[in-house]
Amino acid sequence: MKKYFLIAFCIFSFGQALKAQVCLDSNIVLTSQAQVDSFKILFPDCNIIPGDFEIEFADITNFDSMSHIIEVHGRLKLSANDSLKSFRGFNNITRIGILDLRSNDAIKDLSELSSLDSLGGINFVLNGLESLKGLEQIEYIGFVNINNNHSLVNYNGLSGLIGVEFSFNNIRCNNLEDISMPNLKYVKNIMRFDFMEKLTSLAGLENLESARYFGVTKSPIFSDISAIQNLTVNILEFIENPSLTSCATEMVCRHISADDALFRDNGLGCDSTSVVEMACTALSTKPIQNSSLISVYPNPSFGKIQIDTEDVQIDQIEIFNSFGQLMLSTAFTSSLDLSGISKGYYLMVLSGDDGRFLEKVVVH
Repeated sequence: MKKYFLIAFCIFSFGQALKAQVCLDSNIVLTSQAQVDSFKILFPDCNIIPGDFEIEFADITNFDSMSHIIEVHGRLKLSANDSLKSFRGFNNITRIGILDLRSNDAIKDLSELSSLDSLGGINFVLNGLESLKGLEQIEYIGFVNINNNHSLVNYNGLSGLIGVEFSFNNIRCNNLEDISMPNLKYVKNIMRFDFMEKLTSLAGLENLESARYFGVTKSPIFSDISAIQNLTVNILEFIENPSLTSCATEMVCRHISADDALFRDNGLGCDSTSVVEMACTALSTKPIQNSSLISVYPNPSFGKIQIDTEDVQIDQIEIFNSFGQLMLSTAFTSSLDLSGISKGYYLMVLSGDDGRFLEKVVVH
């Protein structure tokens, strides 16, 4: 069972274990400002906490009495401290095992932790953080879990991060727009972005080279994956991102060919793995140089489509559904009737001696 040592402000004598020169080898829980203030009085030379240090459900407003602490080897956990606005007092801390912040609405950044150069992991859930400023010195970390921090808009404080030894999870950070981490090279296990309301692209991850899994899911305006061209993964997933319509990048096509990628229920053009695979196949063949001369209209339509090619030589028309199934293959005709197929999104492929041309079409 986890041992906790609760320091009571009104209790001064606990035997030999509370001598001022001794650092406790058990976990510590503080639940009031009075207990925080008394800590330095009871333990003036205790600058390294070997276990967990938890401060929860308290009226705490400052950590001014904690300036002597330089390391917490276990978990530094702050929970539901509504009056606490900063880490003032922890300015000298250089090492934290796990920084665990939960439901601390008044803390807006981590700037008072700028001396920190060793951090095993972060778990930030339901906080009022607007910035991760203060973590710039961290180059390697065990894990990152950032969940439901709705005021967070960017990852500027992680600008120095090079490697994540386990996972990097970003979930339901509704205002996060900028995930730029220009020095990040690897995440050894999972890197995921789920339910991100304002995320539009992966800009700032251009130097990311490896992860076991990388995915973006259920992010309504996410539309651009072009930044991660240097990435190699075991599993690549993009699911339920309705604004994502262009996916056939060199990196994606490389993983599609190795059966390492999954696309499902994104926008037209990325709505299934098969559709993206077809686009990759088309990219690997000769594109039509004068594609600007080709017009497909009306689009959307009720099934009857006109195709104008001017001087471009087109011999064949193929129509594929969102599952990559061939619905129609016919010799070229300038008037195409698709009224006999179901309503939905389709990929039209025009082929000829001049190359191939792809067009997304919608049938109402």
